Amino acid sequence: MSDNQFRFQDLEIWKRGAVVKGSGTASDADFANFLNISRRSVFEVANILMILSKNDYLLAETIQILLAELGEQSRMLLAFRRSPKS
Repeated sequence: MSDNQFRFQDLEIWKRGAVVKGSGTASDADFANFLNISRRSVFEVANILMILSKNDYLLAETIQILLAELGEQSRMLLAFRRSPKS
């Protein structure tokens, strides 16, 4: 058993910064909706990175590293959303 006070603290998704706010929702449906919103936010950040890349504000290598991390966060959110415990 974990010593953490909140259920999100043991999640790898939380450790990567993708889930916090929705973990205190009242119902499973609310939490599932929050996970969907979180995943859409990941896509928004990816879009912003692509715009920054297009306008040469960040190095292409940096963009690729960040996009890879966002891709992983998106997959983790989707898997967590589909898991029976979420």
